[in-house]
Amino acid sequence: MPNAEDDPNRDLVEKTKSQYVTFLKTELETGLTFAHVALQNLASGENAHAAEDVHNGRTAYKTVLKYLHSTEMGESDRKWIDEKLRELRAAIDLAESHGAI
Repeated sequence: MPNAEDDPNRDLVEKTKSQYVTFLKTELETGLTFAHVALQNLASGENAHAAEDVHNGRTAYKTVLKYLHSTEMGESDRKWIDEKLRELRAAIDLAESHGAI
């Protein structure tokens, strides 16, 4: 019986895990961008645009939460993602507390 290291699908599985982690990181960065733009829009009085940006940031946040447990990842990736989730949640909360709802 072949061992796991000889499994031809092993590389595909590892590549898929890596792509999930990359997707989550990209989604978080996008969400943070939207949240920061929302805060900038609030500062310049553009509340309608800020509300749209907060909505997009919130969507990214929810997407990451939805897929977070769909793959295994290393400890450093998990810590990075957890940190960025906290940052995104804080930015969304701040924007919402200043009227971007």
